[in-house]
Amino acid sequence: MADFVFFYADAAERVSLATAQNALSRRTKSDDFIDVNGNPTNGTSGRLTFTDDAEVGPPPKVNKTTEVFSNESAANNEVILTDSSDVLGESSYAEISNDTPGPQQTTINTTYTKIDQFDTIGLSKNLPVSGANNNLTILIAGTYSIYYSMSFSGTADETYVIAIHDNDVEVTKSATVRKLGTGGDVGNVSSKCILQLAVDDIIDVRVRTVSVGPNNFTLQTGNFIIEKVR
Repeated sequence: MADFVFFYADAAERVSLATAQNALSRRTKSDDFIDVNGNPTNGTSGRLTFTDDAEVGPPPKVNKTTEVFSNESAANNEVILTDSSDVLGESSYAEISNDTPGPQQTTINTTYTKIDQFDTIGLSKNLPVSGANNNLTILIAGTYSIYYSMSFSGTADETYVIAIHDNDVEVTKSATVRKLGTGGDVGNVSSKCILQLAVDDIIDVRVRTVSVGPNNFTLQTGNFIIEKVR
C-alpha cells in the first residue's frame, strides 16, 4: 500500500492538497498537526497522509445524514462527505473569558468601546485569540455561531448596550440592552447569533451607554465564544 505524505502551512494549502490528491483517487489516511521534524504544531500547519484508493476498502459507514453523490446508494448507508471541512476535520473555535471582576473602564460613552477585561484564553483551534486586544481573528471563511454572556456593574441608573462587532461594524442583531439600578446593581446579558465570516475578519464585543458619559463599566464575569458550524 503506497502512502503519500504532504506538509501544509495553513488551512488553504490543506484544502488544496486534499483536492489535488482526491482527484488522483487517493484517500486521506491521516491528518495531524505535526511538522516535518515530528513535533506538534500550533494547530494551523500540519501533515496530511494519503493512500491509493484502489487499496482501501469502502467508505466508513457512519450515523450521519448528509448528501450522497448520484452514483452512490443511500440504501447501503454509504456516506460521501462533500464538504472539505468534513473531509479534513477543519473545525474552528475559540473562547475568551473572565471569572473575577476586571479593571474598571471609566470612559464609556454613547459610542462603542471595546470590552477589554477578558483575562483568560480558553480552548481554540484555527482561530487566533489576541488576549492583549480581546478579539478573535477568522482564519477559515464560513458560517459561525457567536455567543457572549456577561455580568457587569457600572454607573447607577444608566442603560448599557452591548454588541458583537465584525471589523469595527456593529452586528445589530447581537445587541443587548440592560439598565442598572442603584446600590451596586449587577446586570446580566447574553446573546447568540449566526454570521457568515471571511478570512481575516476580526471579532470583538463592545459596550456603550444611552446617556452621555463618561460612565463606568466593570465586567464581573463573562465569556465570549465563537465556533464554525459550516
